[in-house]
Amino acid sequence: MFIPSLNRHIAVCSAMEIPSFTQRDRDFWHSISIMEPSRMLATRVGLKDVLSLRFDDAENLDTEDTGITFPQKSHIEEALAFADERPGAPLLIQCWAGLSRSAAMALGIIARGLYRDGCDTYAGDAIDYLLQIRPQARPNVLVLRLVLETFLADKEADEVTRRMVNHPTLLANRFHRLK
Repeated sequence: MFIPSLNRHIAVCSAMEIPSFTQRDRDFWHSISIMEPSRMLATRVGLKDVLSLRFDDAENLDTEDTGITFPQKSHIEEALAFADERPGAPLLIQCWAGLSRSAAMALGIIARGLYRDGCDTYAGDAIDYLLQIRPQARPNVLVLRLVLETFLADKEADEVTRRMVNHPTLLANRFHRLK
């Protein structure tokens, strides 16, 4: 989907859906790929370039000694730098299922762009865009929070994260089973 105020296309997909994007739009997309450390990397054929981030779909930092690789601030900074170094370039953001980590990253990137443009309704507008891009999205709370912390003060990032993940559609999506 082309987002005029960001002057870029943004798409969200699962690892299995990448070929449909690359067959239709070969060498069009710059990709942010978020996969678990234990999974094979997704295909890169037909993508312009790929940033590979490796962390699990974890939202609870209270879990200790589980072998889980949590999303880190450094992962988010890498993704935002990748996007910023390609102004206006189309971004295909993918994770294993295309629902949680990639949706959170896309939502954060969109919100950040709208915020920087001075949009007072950036949080709600970003959700509207995300739901047009990926109606089944259920953003990872920790990833979203880490992205919001890059441009908002801690207290505001907490509040906006809560508002976003409690959006009625995004909240309902959390309780729907994968088909």
